[in-house]
Amino acid sequence: MSPNAGYGDVTSYQKLDPGTYVVSIWDATAPADTTPTLSRSFTATSGKAQTIAVIGTASAPRLAILTDDLPPPAAGSARVRVLSA
Repeated sequence: MSPNAGYGDVTSYQKLDPGTYVVSIWDATAPADTTPTLSRSFTATSGKAQTIAVIGTASAPRLAILTDDLPPPAAGSARVRVLSA
């Protein structure tokens, strides 16, 4: 899906058919045919937007699947997302 995404990159949303997928992350210097550093399955659901983020520490990273709330907030209010990954 995003083979060249690197540390600090934020990709645009990508359309997927509903279903179960596996996201895998490799160290930038590792060949693609090696075991991924992180791997996790997730379910893409029709009508939902999700973010997959690498979070945690350098010694204990993990993949988090976040459900995004995209409708605009009510007039007079705001919605903010802070992600320190």
